[in-house]
Amino acid sequence: MRLNEALISRQVAWLLKWLEEPILKWFESALHQLSLGGERQVSIDKLAIEWANLSAQAGRQCADIEASVVFVSLFDRSLSITELIRQQLLCHTLLLLDVSLRYRLFKLCLRYADDSEKQALVKGLDFLDMEGVCQPVIVDLCRTNNTELFASIALFNAWPAKHFSDVEFEQMLLKALFSHFNITSILGLKQRHTQRLSQLTFDYLSERALAARDWPMSIYSAIERRHLTREQIERLVCLPPQVQASLSLH
Repeated sequence: MRLNEALISRQVAWLLKWLEEPILKWFESALHQLSLGGERQVSIDKLAIEWANLSAQAGRQCADIEASVVFVSLFDRSLSITELIRQQLLCHTLLLLDVSLRYRLFKLCLRYADDSEKQALVKGLDFLDMEGVCQPVIVDLCRTNNTELFASIALFNAWPAKHFSDVEFEQMLLKALFSHFNITSILGLKQRHTQRLSQLTFDYLSERALAARDWPMSIYSAIERRHLTREQIERLVCLPPQVQASLSLH
């Protein structure tokens, strides 16, 4: 499990510059506490529990300053201070371990994390896991009923498009449509677009339209008319004019 250490260093530097007392002192103490655990070579399970305890403390420490902080050039998505601290506590812990042990620790941290902590971790996947080692556990996490957690995986997150299989990416996109998300916020959609994805998405659209039920207007970004089967083209003429007009442009 390889991390983007250069980006992590920039993020830590930004935190150390931005945080004020007493949160800064607490954050430095938390990093030191995790380092001591690594030096003592405590078990991976104990390291995961220690991260979970410090992650919970981060939520309490940052309660008064919790706000969305956007640094597109640095983090590439919106993050709260609590989320950024939770990510960096995990990065620090992972870097104490041999590469072969990091995935085990990541899975344990996810197991101990509540949904808000899981959101923080999956938002950092693009620098936490550059090789896609965590793909099995993230695919499983996509089954969550928590829409905010699922949105953290599916939207404004470049990692799934890089590491999900075609089927896994299709299922993620369809669930995003079921959740009425704006799928134009799925990063890498254009690069991962396939004929099958067009056809699956069209079937969902036609079912909704024929049942006089609404659908996300962003759905058209996942359908290319040239990818539709002859049967689907024939079905298209039975759909509302707005659907026909929208698909004539794709």
